[in-house]
Amino acid sequence: MKKDRFELFAKISLWITEYYFFSNLLTIPLWWEIPKPDFINRLILIPFYIDLFTWHIFGIFSLVAFIVKIIMWAKRGELFKKNSILNLILHLLFTVAAFGEIWWILAESF
Repeated sequence: MKKDRFELFAKISLWITEYYFFSNLLTIPLWWEIPKPDFINRLILIPFYIDLFTWHIFGIFSLVAFIVKIIMWAKRGELFKKNSILNLILHLLFTVAAFGEIWWILAESF
């Protein structure tokens, strides 16, 4: 039962980092100087406001989840299996990219 919960945690934490990466990617066109319909700007503002108020929670969660995944997979002897390595690489990639996007968005906004 515990193994199933941890695997679910590993997948959900990866999904959250993917969500922040892609939502930040969708937010970047707000600062482009091309004319866009007003409803597009309003639609893009939804993930912007989500990021604006939750970026610090995401940062703490993604770092803690990454460390927990390494510890748990190492404890189980599954750290160097294909699925766990792929999950860790994707988690790290999406986290670093989302941090960069959040930094850029906040730097351009204020």
